[in-house]
Amino acid sequence: MSASTFHVICPSSDKSFDDNLACDYKILLPKPLSFDDDYVCGLQSITFPYTWPSLGALENQFIRLYTHDNKVLKLIIPKGTYSDVETLIDALNQYIKTALPDYRGNFRKRRNVEEKSDAMAKSGALNAVATTDAASPMPQAPTAEKDAPPPPVEVNVPVVPDTPPPPPPPPSGFGRGIIEDDLIIKFNQSTKRVEVGINHESIQRISFSPQLGYTLGFDPRAVIMNGANAIYTPDLSGGISQLYVYAEGLTENIIVGRHLTPLLRIVTVKGKPGQMCEMIYDSPLFLNVPRRSVSMLHIQIRTMDGKLVPFEYGNVTCTLLFKRKIPF
Repeated sequence: MSASTFHVICPSSDKSFDDNLACDYKILLPKPLSFDDDYVCGLQSITFPYTWPSLGALENQFIRLYTHDNKVLKLIIPKGTYSDVETLIDALNQYIKTALPDYRGNFRKRRNVEEKSDAMAKSGALNAVATTDAASPMPQAPTAEKDAPPPPVEVNVPVVPDTPPPPPPPPSGFGRGIIEDDLIIKFNQSTKRVEVGINHESIQRISFSPQLGYTLGFDPRAVIMNGANAIYTPDLSGGISQLYVYAEGLTENIIVGRHLTPLLRIVTVKGKPGQMCEMIYDSPLFLNVPRRSVSMLHIQIRTMDGKLVPFEYGNVTCTLLFKRKIPF
C-alpha cells in the first residue's frame, strides 16, 4: 500500500455473508489490503440505529409480587421500545391491568377455600350434640361420631366468613379511581420520579428485575412497598449507554480491564430511540496493524458486558482510517 492514509467504509448491509447482522458482520474486501510498511488503524466514524428495546434489550424483564401468605408471583413484561417515560408507564399499567386478573382470581379462590374450611370446622363443632341416657338424665358425650344420633331439631346457624381487611389507601397524589387498580405505576411530573401504588389486599410488596428497576429509577435491590418513590430519574436507554466496537484480527489487542481484546473504540450513545445516530472522531484512537495483508474485516458491536447489541432494525456503518505509522 503506497498511500500514507486511506479509508475503508464497512456497512453491515454488505452481502459477503448471508448471516451478517448489524451487530456482527464480515466483509470480504474486493482486493486484499497489503501493507509495505507499519500502519495504524482507528475508527473515524460510526453510524448506527437506536433501535434496541427500551425494555428487554438483553433479557426478559419482570415484576415479582410478594403476598401476605409468603407466595411469590411473577409478571413477565414484554420487551418494547418507548420514546418517552409517559408512553412506557402507560404501557406497563395497561399490561398489569390485563395480566393481574388471573392472579386476582387465584387470590380470591384461595381466600374462598380458606373461608369454606373455616365454615366446615364450625359446622362440625355444632354437630357434636350432647345426648342423654334413659336411665340417667345427665347428658353424655358421644363416644364416636358415628354413634351420635342426629339432632332432634335441625339447627341452622349461618357461618359468616371473616371480612378481609380493606386494601391500603393509595399514596397521596395518585388521584381518584386508582384505588380500583391492584398495582399502579405513575410518573410524577414535579419530582421527575416514578411512584408505585399497591392496592390489593393480598399483595404486600413488589420488586422489579434489575433492568426494569434501573429504567424506572429504582435501586435494583430495592423491595418496593405501597407509596414507594424512585430515587433516580428514569432512563430509557435499555441499559445500553455505550457501544464497544471491535475489529477482530485487524489490530493489536489492547487491555480492557482484565482482558486483552481487539477493541477499536468505546462509543457513547446519544440520541433518542428510533433515530439514526452518527459519531465522528477528529482524533481516532490509533492501534497498530500487525498483519501485512488483510482480505476480510470482521466488525462487532457489543455492550459493556460483552453481549451483542440487539438492533431490531437498521444498519451500522463504520469508517476505518488507516495511516502509515510515523517512526519516532
